[in-house]
Amino acid sequence: MSENHTVVTEDGYILGIFRIINPYLRLKPIFRPILLWHGIDLNSDCWLYANPGQINKNGIYSERLGTILNNCKNHLTSNLAFTLSACGWDVWLGNTRGTGYSNKHISYLIKSILNL
Repeated sequence: MSENHTVVTEDGYILGIFRIINPYLRLKPIFRPILLWHGIDLNSDCWLYANPGQINKNGIYSERLGTILNNCKNHLTSNLAFTLSACGWDVWLGNTRGTGYSNKHISYLIKSILNL
């Protein structure tokens, strides 16, 4: 489960950020928030590329049809964002201005390189 949020910078850029929520850990204590930020020429999608996986009803993230389980101690999966969420962290994914998720401004029309 995820949430979409926007943040307006001091100079007017509108940045898209995402929050990953583990719905099965709602009744358990949540660790502090953690912000994952992408590298140059990427966006927050880079934190989600990994083997296909899912969070089960116990809040445990697994990959490869359940053959790799994340127990938050000895065995971790390859997807950092979902691994942290399954372990109880409040995971936020940021996007730098100019990416597909952060290409707006409150006053200016910004043309995306991809959408000229």
